[in-house]
Amino acid sequence: MQRLMSAALLVMFLAVLLRAFAQGQGTAMLFLPQPESPAVLVETVHGNKDLLKSAKLQNRSSEPIVGYRIGWVAVYPSGKEKVGLGLPVDLPLSVRPGTTIEVPAQGVSMDYAREGAIALVFFVTDVRAPAPNGATAESVWRPALEKFEEQALSATKSALRLTQ
Repeated sequence: MQRLMSAALLVMFLAVLLRAFAQGQGTAMLFLPQPESPAVLVETVHGNKDLLKSAKLQNRSSEPIVGYRIGWVAVYPSGKEKVGLGLPVDLPLSVRPGTTIEVPAQGVSMDYAREGAIALVFFVTDVRAPAPNGATAESVWRPALEKFEEQALSATKSALRLTQ
């Protein structure tokens, strides 16, 4: 039920943003709901010099988070895409479950918009939790980048169908 609700909200959000794009207002800025991720973006702020000026990231897991990485998929009218990744972020004090933190600017270039991207879809990856007792390595949630590409293309296509 929660996945269906998340998908419905994403489609409505995409439809509004892509309708604005279709009216000549630029590249739509979106973020994936990521129901399986331990951390998600819950808000994004965009600027003219940095397409991800800031964001809010929420720990949805039952474990503290000690690191993450922000990524994005630029989707073009041709159906092609480009994937970008920000730098890994370490959180020495960790983020407790249920807590929301500020994500700093990611240095996302305006080149994507100048190249004609219809949408930039942001996501969270490389979410790190502390090593469990007795273990030496942190646990890392890192799906294949192709999964994010597929989700971004699918969400963008769904929203485009709704606006036509």
